[in-house]
Amino acid sequence: MVTRIKALTREVERLRRDCAEAYQVIGAGLMEPVSPHTQEDVERALDNLIAAANGDPRPHDDLLPWPRVIASNPPSSSDDPPAGPAS
Repeated sequence: MVTRIKALTREVERLRRDCAEAYQVIGAGLMEPVSPHTQEDVERALDNLIAAANGDPRPHDDLLPWPRVIASNPPSSSDDPPAGPAS
């Protein structure tokens, strides 16, 4: 039983580290401008990652579908870029 608890504790610590690292990677990736259509979704994902890294409750349960704006308004065929020459 003690061995199992230690293994679970190590797993929780690893997952928190993974969340902290993902938070840093995503945050660094945001040095580029984020589309105003997805900004709120990205901020909510970061909120969840930092909460997980700190062992806090998840603040947002509704991140999916991702990104919400595109999922709720899929591009029409007229929004698709023109096809290039066939290969």
